[in-house]
Amino acid sequence: MKNIFHTEFEYQLDLQIPLASCPNLRVVMDTIPEHLLFVYDYFTDDLLELAEKGNLSDTERKRILRATLAGLADLHERSILHGDIKPNNVFVNYDENPDGSIRVNQVQIGDLEMGSMIPLGLNVRGARLGNPMWRSPESHAAARINCPSDIFSFSLVCIYTMLQKIIFRIDSEGLTEEEKERLVARRLLSHFGDSPGLVGLVEHLDYDAAPWRDLVLDVIKEFSPENPRKPFSMWEDVDECFRDVIMKMTSLDPARRITAREALEHPWFQDV
Repeated sequence: MKNIFHTEFEYQLDLQIPLASCPNLRVVMDTIPEHLLFVYDYFTDDLLELAEKGNLSDTERKRILRATLAGLADLHERSILHGDIKPNNVFVNYDENPDGSIRVNQVQIGDLEMGSMIPLGLNVRGARLGNPMWRSPESHAAARINCPSDIFSFSLVCIYTMLQKIIFRIDSEGLTEEEKERLVARRLLSHFGDSPGLVGLVEHLDYDAAPWRDLVLDVIKEFSPENPRKPFSMWEDVDECFRDVIMKMTSLDPARRITAREALEHPWFQDV
């Protein structure tokens, strides 16, 4: 069960009920209006916890990610931005086989209460949506945000699930907000800051995101032959097909990212 703000109650019902036929979206199944509660199906675990289990095979990890991506495609084709894609919003039902291995039965994206239906040609503006560890660059900048933001966040979930790396986990003890932002910008540019994406991001960060645009342009000067970037395209021990789909989803320029439906057609997702 989940408490819903009374100003959001009807809006969320109108948003979620039409999604009930989507198998990979966890939508409200009942309500308790007098207590402003939504009732949801119970799931065994979420991906944040499950991905840490050594008995979860790469095949099952990929099945979870493909189902999550299918849920995103269903949202985006209805012009709905989730806004908070992260592993603990991916819910999984599974069984453990006699040999200890895990068999995934059901996967759904939850926490749709953050979702927004965005009219054609418009964007969410002025908001830093979601958890900082899983945000897109445009969301960190509180710039124009639309469905490509979910795709970037999903790619970070993929990296966590397959490689057990949380790129934007920062030991923030003793750091100011400005120092934390600078670290985030540095990692974004280090891992994903190719020239076309960087140019597109700077153009995307218009007047209302000027401070982050200036931060990006300042941080890029820190890289040098003695202090080089560490682009994801050159990470070692990464499957080449996985590397390719991640690079297509992590362009710093939102306009250059592939869509959820296009990602589903990528070869990496075809064998599950």
